[in-house]
Amino acid sequence: KEYLEWAVELQEIMITDFFDKESGVFRMVDKKGVLCVNPFDMHDSAIPSSNSASVFNLRVLSDKMHRADWKEICTRLEKGISGSARKWPDGFAWFFAFHAILN
Repeated sequence: KEYLEWAVELQEIMITDFFDKESGVFRMVDKKGVLCVNPFDMHDSAIPSSNSASVFNLRVLSDKMHRADWKEICTRLEKGISGSARKWPDGFAWFFAFHAILN
């Protein structure tokens, strides 16, 4: 129960501080950041990108916590990733792996 509560708390922080409603992706710098640009990480490498990990977290937590708002963010994020993932599947290994686990 403690870990689930902590995961929910972290997900709320992540959405509040890093989710860009305009683009539908999680940015790498929080909204208070002082960089001239606020990049986002879509491609997976040896570790999942922040956006691939977010898809997994949001899918699991939205189901467990019955959060339709989180499900909506997840669906939007998946749609945003899927176009690039179809073109360059080798750059989205974790994204596909998470989908295989969840489906």
